[in-house]
Amino acid sequence: MVVDIGGRSLAEALQRVGSDGDVVVIDDSVDRLEQLRHDCSAPNVAYLIGNEDVLPLPDDCVDAVLGVDHGDEVSRVLRSP
Repeated sequence: MVVDIGGRSLAEALQRVGSDGDVVVIDDSVDRLEQLRHDCSAPNVAYLIGNEDVLPLPDDCVDAVLGVDHGDEVSRVLRSP
């Protein structure tokens, strides 16, 4: 799973996961998430409200986070290598 904070790297995230992987777009704006959902027809994309300080995901559940530098929340959700 790849997380895209803000939705600005959605094309890259989809390329990384291919057709079998999942992408989660996280943004604190409902309007931004609705626009991204409208513009993207890929079935493997989910949209969640949050931001880089509060990621609504469990620990160690994602392979990559795009769109932000690695802070405490990003480190928390990234899978250990």
